[in-house]
Amino acid sequence: EARDIELVTGGYVYSAVRSGAAGSAGSITLDARNAITLTGADWNGYASEVRSSTDGPGAGADIVLSGRNITVADGALIESISTSGKGGDMLLRGDTVTVRSATLFSQTTGAGDGGRIGLQGREVSVLDGAVLWTRALEGSGGAAGDIELAAA
Repeated sequence: EARDIELVTGGYVYSAVRSGAAGSAGSITLDARNAITLTGADWNGYASEVRSSTDGPGAGADIVLSGRNITVADGALIESISTSGKGGDMLLRGDTVTVRSATLFSQTTGAGDGGRIGLQGREVSVLDGAVLWTRALEGSGGAAGDIELAAA
């Protein structure tokens, strides 16, 4: 657990299982006492991102961001993609959770269901063209994941 975590100007965290491997992707957890910020892209246009990708029968990684203030903005990306197994779930949990001009994306192309996307906080905002998107591609045996926004 850190005080603050920043992934900016193309910074990324990535968990992957490549073609031919049988395992599941490892979970990704970012836990901060204060703030987690994902924002922007590098000079080549590569987004700051947290990504899980499984190209085999295993499940996608769960992605959890937990802190007082969570911000995903200005082209940043959080995604979980699975080609056969269940897609990983995403949870952003904090006092304030803001997704602004950014994308949260979960996809399955195989037999497993897509991962869920959850935003939980006292204040939850999705602003300025932000996209929360789950899908199961045509021909896949699974369903798209649920999207839940919860402010309490």
